[in-house]
Amino acid sequence: KKPFFPQELLLKIEAKFNKKIKTLQHGEITFEPQTNKVFKNSQEISLGEVQMALLKIFIKNIGQTIPKEVLFDCLEHPSETALRVALNKLKHITNWELTNIRSIGYKVEKS
Repeated sequence: KKPFFPQELLLKIEAKFNKKIKTLQHGEITFEPQTNKVFKNSQEISLGEVQMALLKIFIKNIGQTIPKEVLFDCLEHPSETALRVALNKLKHITNWELTNIRSIGYKVEKS
C-alpha cells in the first residue's frame, strides 16, 4: 500500500529473496543465508569474520571474477598480503580452487 518508506520496500524485497534462497552449495560446503550457518560434509563449521564475509561473496558468485577491491572490503587492514592470507585460510577450510586473475581479482572455479 502507498505511501511507503524506501527502507521498508528494501526490507520486503530482501526478505522475499532470502526466502527463496534456502541453501547455497559448492563442493563440500553448504551455506544457509538465513541462519549464516556453514556446513562442510553436513557438519557445521565455524568461520572467522573475514572468512565468513569472503565465503558469502564467493559462494554467491561461483565462476565469476570478484575484483580485489570488493575483497579488500572484507578485511580490517586491507593489503595484498592480508588478502592472500585470508584467501589461503578460506581455501584450506573449503577445499575450493581459488584462481587469481592477475591484477583484477579472484574467482572460485565451478565444479
